[in-house]
Amino acid sequence: PPPVTVTVAPATQNVLLGATQTFTATVTNATNTSVTWSVNGIAGGEPSVGTITSAGVYTAPTNPAAGSVEMTATSQSDPSQSASATVTLVVGVSVTVAPLNPTVVFGGSQAFTATVVGSSDTRVEWSVNNQVGGATATGTISPSGLCQAPAIPAMDSIEVEASSAADPTKVGRAMVRFFGLRKLGPRALSAGASGPITLAASGANLDASTVLEINSAARVTILSGGALRTTLAPSDLAQPGTLAVSARAALGLASNALSLVIAPRPASPATVTVSGSSPTLAGQDIIVTDDSGEGLL
Repeated sequence: PPPVTVTVAPATQNVLLGATQTFTATVTNATNTSVTWSVNGIAGGEPSVGTITSAGVYTAPTNPAAGSVEMTATSQSDPSQSASATVTLVVGVSVTVAPLNPTVVFGGSQAFTATVVGSSDTRVEWSVNNQVGGATATGTISPSGLCQAPAIPAMDSIEVEASSAADPTKVGRAMVRFFGLRKLGPRALSAGASGPITLAASGANLDASTVLEINSAARVTILSGGALRTTLAPSDLAQPGTLAVSARAALGLASNALSLVIAPRPASPATVTVSGSSPTLAGQDIIVTDDSGEGLL
């Protein structure tokens, strides 16, 4: 007669700690199709590896001795014939997000990835500060995990979350630190203004190692009163135009740039006249300069 054969399904399976999983044994070429179940060679199993009933219902341990176990069905008709299945014991659904603590410049972007374990469903839903997809003021994030920072964020940091589609109570998180400039003081100066004039810049996550740059050239910078300060040279103010002021972090990250206007010095004070009959003035650019050198924000 043909030999007795045994097969077990499923052949591999992930099982959460304390959860149950039913296995099916198929015996061919035998009148008696019953099997004896064992876990890691222990008939019926035991608490450290999990237990299995005569019907093939396996209950995973809550405190396993190892990360995987072997389920074996042995033919009662021919005990020399058996088949096994491998069970990977999973603590539960968990989500991790990478990178964990990135720094993003104002207006910049950062790609995140989410890793889901404990479920065959690896989909996640992305949020920023608990708002699905984020918002313009805090930053947005796409379904693929691409986070876009606002041009000028209202806050210095945000939290990015990825919640598991299989178990929404399981969430992975990352903290994003924004880096950039929000304000300059002064914002406008007169061409030919005499010095020394202090330029001050405030923003997010600026520290004593951050250096101000004017038209991409680094300047001697100090951190004082929560703002970065540098002294403008007469050559900076020699000609009308616009100076691009940015900041560079110690690791080389360059911030957004703000414009410092160097306005032409008028030959004589300009007069702007409005009246009740003509309360508005159109087509005129009015630039208010501060040549005091105080560097006020």
